[in-house]
Amino acid sequence: MAMQPRRNPAMVDRTEFGRARRIQTVLLAVLWVGWGVGVLGAVPATARNAAWPAQVGLVSFYGPGPRWHRTASGAVFNARALTAASAMLPLGARVRITVLASGRSVVVTINDRMPRSARLLDLSLRAARALGIVHQGVAWARVRRLP
Repeated sequence: MAMQPRRNPAMVDRTEFGRARRIQTVLLAVLWVGWGVGVLGAVPATARNAAWPAQVGLVSFYGPGPRWHRTASGAVFNARALTAASAMLPLGARVRITVLASGRSVVVTINDRMPRSARLLDLSLRAARALGIVHQGVAWARVRRLP
């Protein structure tokens, strides 16, 4: 009777490792393509068309921004425009932002996306200047969608 060589339990079976690695690679590729196309993280149609009540939360200033950068709406980023980025509001929506501490208000157009976070909006340089929050960077504000 020939003895079978003993397998070292610390060694991982190469075929199983290779299979798991291929599955992981395929899943990451699908996620990457889905994110690039805009399928993942996209706002559902029901959320886009639903009434958006006034909300109070943090708004921030996202800096001058890179020149010639394209926004999610396809327009070239312009720091001198009254624009903002939102995670949930539809592109092209107009909103009135009122800073609670000062009462200053401005109407901006949503033209970009931002990752979901504790902030409601990221403002362009001109919008932040109009609200007087450039130096502090963030402020508590009321955000109301306009019809």
